[in-house]
Amino acid sequence: MKHVTFAEKSLLMGSAAADLLLNLMVESANTTVTEPNNHLAMGYMLERMQELNDPFSGIGESPTLPE
Repeated sequence: MKHVTFAEKSLLMGSAAADLLLNLMVESANTTVTEPNNHLAMGYMLERMQELNDPFSGIGESPTLPE
């Protein structure tokens, strides 16, 4: 199951349907323009995706609660 947000609307859909949606939204472009360096943006997106898949991965040990 995947969560898709588009134009301020959200919905849940099956993984295969979400992957198909992405394939329909992306198209190739023939251009002489140099491809931009998206290294930082891609790193940020991958980091956020990891946090969504495992939200407690960066927490470490459980905090000690005051008595």
